[in-house]
Amino acid sequence: MLVLTSCANDDPRSGRYAGPVDAVQGVCGLASGGSHSVASLQIQGDSVLFTPASGVLNLKGHVDEFGHLTASTTTPGVDHKPFLMVFEGDLRGDQIEGRYATPLCRATVRLRRAG
Repeated sequence: MLVLTSCANDDPRSGRYAGPVDAVQGVCGLASGGSHSVASLQIQGDSVLFTPASGVLNLKGHVDEFGHLTASTTTPGVDHKPFLMVFEGDLRGDQIEGRYATPLCRATVRLRRAG
């Protein structure tokens, strides 16, 4: 039983990932107006929860059998129009490389599995 539990904990489809969000265009909701923030992502089975910029908004989505992740959410913008936030990435071992986009920004995301 302990061996099975240990293997389950090493499953890349179950766990928490964290790392930098680097803006390549626009401002990605960074309080300081800088070009870098930290995001987290949780995977459980085929469900994904991405939290950009250590914020309170969560993007819900899924990971497919090939390790491709997608997550999104839409909130009302300040102009009362839909404000779409999208994350798309690929799971490779203990890392996830992806892209985060909103109407105001584009960013690269590099996440590592958290201990």
